[in-house]
Amino acid sequence: MKARIMVIGFNGIIAVLILLSSSSFGATKCVNTGGTGGCYSSIQTAINAAANGDTVEVWPGIYKQNVSIGKPIKLLTSGIENTIIMPDTGNAVIFVTGSSSAKIVGFKIESPGRNGIYCNSSVEIWIENCVIQNCTNVGIFFWAGSGTLRANNNILYNNSFDGIYVADGTFYLYSNIFYSNHKGGFGRWYAGSNSRNEYNCFYGNNPNFRDYASAGTGDIQQDPQFVDAPNGDFHLQAGSPCVDAGRTGTSYLDCDGTRNDMGVYGGPSAYCGPGPVVTELQLVPATVVRGETFNIQAKGATR
Repeated sequence: MKARIMVIGFNGIIAVLILLSSSSFGATKCVNTGGTGGCYSSIQTAINAAANGDTVEVWPGIYKQNVSIGKPIKLLTSGIENTIIMPDTGNAVIFVTGSSSAKIVGFKIESPGRNGIYCNSSVEIWIENCVIQNCTNVGIFFWAGSGTLRANNNILYNNSFDGIYVADGTFYLYSNIFYSNHKGGFGRWYAGSNSRNEYNCFYGNNPNFRDYASAGTGDIQQDPQFVDAPNGDFHLQAGSPCVDAGRTGTSYLDCDGTRNDMGVYGGPSAYCGPGPVVTELQLVPATVVRGETFNIQAKGATR
């Protein structure tokens, strides 16, 4: 992100005005249900307008829309509590050719008509910190040949079939919670030899694993102890076995610096409050006199 600072001096007091702009890594397209304030009202329209590497930021609301991602963008929101993709029919979100490196972060996704997320193209996709629930088929259905599914810190809850089913492709599943899915928590058929499912929680699925799926390193089969899953509160209670039980390593810590919690409130992509958080500043020029302006470049993150 970039910022510009104006310094105004008077009577020994300096007032500083900081104007932050969006990240230099790509433009940001905003979406809200009313299409106000320069935002789009349709997630798909914003995606269509985005260039490769852009971010589409979706404001809270219920979006009765089918979403198709066919370019390397980041689709995110500020948190899962009030931002829901829930079309009336069909797959809620599909990844198609061209979507390699695309990432979706921080949504509730429901499909009363089919799958929550569907991919049958040989692409690499990232799904992080989402709740995918109440789908009449599979939460995430991946059938992508030489493609790769990377799913971290999601909750797969109350789907009529599996939480995640990989029919073909390579998968890396870390720190997810598979809870109360009616045909299976995690199912797989063909899969790449390097595939991993590690440090996930499986509980109340029927069964937890099916076809060629099995538990991996660090996987547990215990009640995650949500605060109130039926009413949408997926915070972990203090005694939950999923606290500090997710993927190990300093790159995967929670925002408070502790080990990754399983589920949507854990890991480095979890929404941890208002942003951005500025971590490094560079002033140009380095010194100014009263009344002059200077530029500041800042490094930081919003999640």
